[in-house]
Amino acid sequence: MSARSDYQTFLEPLGVPPLDQNRNWLQVPAFIESAAKTFLKAPETGLKIPEERLRRVIREASAADGTRGLIRPIILNMLGLVLRRIADSPEAERPTRTLLAQDLREFIDHPDRRAIARAILPHMLTDADTKHPRSIGELCSATKLDAHLIHGCLLQLGTSGYVRQISRSDRILNRVWEVSHDFVARLLGPILKNPFRTFWEHFGRVFYPLSIGAWAVAAGFLIFAVPWIDLVRAERTLRDDFGVDIRKNSVFIKASSFFPTLSDLKSDRLRLHSALTLVQKLSPRDLNLSRCRALTNVDGLKDFRNLRTLSLANTNQFPTSAINELQKQLPQTQIIYR
Repeated sequence: MSARSDYQTFLEPLGVPPLDQNRNWLQVPAFIESAAKTFLKAPETGLKIPEERLRRVIREASAADGTRGLIRPIILNMLGLVLRRIADSPEAERPTRTLLAQDLREFIDHPDRRAIARAILPHMLTDADTKHPRSIGELCSATKLDAHLIHGCLLQLGTSGYVRQISRSDRILNRVWEVSHDFVARLLGPILKNPFRTFWEHFGRVFYPLSIGAWAVAAGFLIFAVPWIDLVRAERTLRDDFGVDIRKNSVFIKASSFFPTLSDLKSDRLRLHSALTLVQKLSPRDLNLSRCRALTNVDGLKDFRNLRTLSLANTNQFPTSAINELQKQLPQTQIIYR
C-alpha cells in the first residue's frame, strides 16, 4: 500500500507489522525540480515536451503544492494526465502556467455536467478549501438532485482524476466520494466560489455573439450610410458654395455662378471642374449647362453615364469633333442645345 507520511499514525490501530525502514517501508520524498524533469522526460511517459514548455510545467507543479523547488509525485502524475489528454488538441500549445486550474475549470464547465458539477462540488469542500468526503445521499439532501444524476456526474469527473469513490456500498445513497487531493481542492475552491468571475464568463458567452452581430449591423449601416452622407455633403456644397439648383434628379448650374471675365476665367473653370465632380456623385438624370459659359471643354462630361438629357449652349461654343465624341460616349443621352 501507499499512503501520505502524515497518515502513518493511522496505520498503528490497524495492526499492520511494525514499519522497518528499507525492509517493509520506504519513504518517497518530494521530487526536486531536476528529478521531476527526468521523470516527465522519461520515454515510459509517452510525452514529448519541448524544453521551454517543460520548464513551465515544472514551475506550475512546484507552485501547486506551495513548496518552492520541491514537487510531489502525485502532482506530476496529475499534470501528466492533463498533458496526455490534450496532447492531440490545439490546447497543447497554450501557456501552461495554470494548466491544471484551466483543465479543471473546463472539465467542470463542460455543457454535459456543468449544472450538476457546480451544484455538488461546493459541498465536497470545507470552508478552508480542503476536501470533505460526502455520500451521495448527503449530496442529494443538500442539492435536491436525483441520486443517479449525481452518481453519473461523479463518474464522469472521476475519469479526470479530480474526484474518487472511497466507499463502494451496494446502495447508491451510501457510496462516498471525495475530491482526489487537497491540492485539487485548493484549485477547485476559487473556481466554485467566485460568482463574479462566473457571471463574466456567462456574460462573455452571451455578449460575444451579440457583439459580432452588433458589428455586423454597424458595418451594414456604414456601407449604406457613408455613401448617403457623402451625397448629402456634396449636395450641400453645390447649393451653398456654387449656387447650383438641384431639383430631384435634375441639376441646373446657373450662369451667375460661372460667368467668366478676362480676369477670372481661369478660376471660374477650376470652380466649374470642382462643381461637376460633386454633381457626378449625385448621378443626375438631367443636367443643364446651357447658360454656363465657363464650360469650354466637354471632355469632363463623358463620365456622366446616367444622363437622360444634357443641355448645352449653342454648338459654336465647342468643336464639332468634341461634340461627336461626346455623343459616342453617351449614346443614351439626348444632347440639347439652347
